Amino acid sequence: MVNWRQRILDNWPQGAGLAGLAIIAMVPIARDYYPPWLFATLIQLPLYMLHQYEE
Repeated sequence: MVNWRQRILDNWPQGAGLAGLAIIAMVPIARDYYPPWLFATLIQLPLYMLHQYEE
């Protein structure tokens, strides 16, 4: 039986891909609530997460 913590550590890039897509879906909402400098930072997170999924 695989320990769930080890499973998360071994497969986190797949979760990062899904999290990246979820953050992209929230972009229209975030644009209205965050200052531009913070919004620009948050936009880079899904790009990094999708990059990790690719590897």
